[in-house]
Amino acid sequence: MAATTPRARRRRPRTGLGDTPAGNRRIAVYVRRSTDDEHQPFSIDAQITALTSYINSQPG
Repeated sequence: MAATTPRARRRRPRTGLGDTPAGNRRIAVYVRRSTDDEHQPFSIDAQITALTSYINSQPG
């Protein structure tokens, strides 16, 4: 039986922030609500406000 070599996986090249074209980008925001209300420091609205503010403060 002939030995076979593993086939190399082809991957798409990763691009850094400097390689990304300028223009509109899609951004995802993840917020969560704890099932334990006593330990939920920020409401969903407060999380969205804070994350939106952070996104808008970033260049590009």
